[in-house]
Amino acid sequence: MLSTGDSIIAEATSEDKIWGTGFEIGHEFEKVPSEWVKMGSFNIMGFALMQARDIIRQNDYKIEQSVDQRETFTIKNAKEIYDQFI
Repeated sequence: MLSTGDSIIAEATSEDKIWGTGFEIGHEFEKVPSEWVKMGSFNIMGFALMQARDIIRQNDYKIEQSVDQRETFTIKNAKEIYDQFI
């Protein structure tokens, strides 16, 4: 995940405005989060992955396989995460 650098992580598809961007690959707004919002799209998975990447980078976390150590991701968390990137 760290190899993605600071790139935007997103599912580019017009079929999914919740987990994806609402735009297909190659669309002029494919990499423009402010346009996703205007279309009512959330890209929840992408923003969650970018937040995880930042946490790993900032805290030098070691990835554990234990489910007990994972934070639960909820829709409330998604809104808070999303707001940080817009």
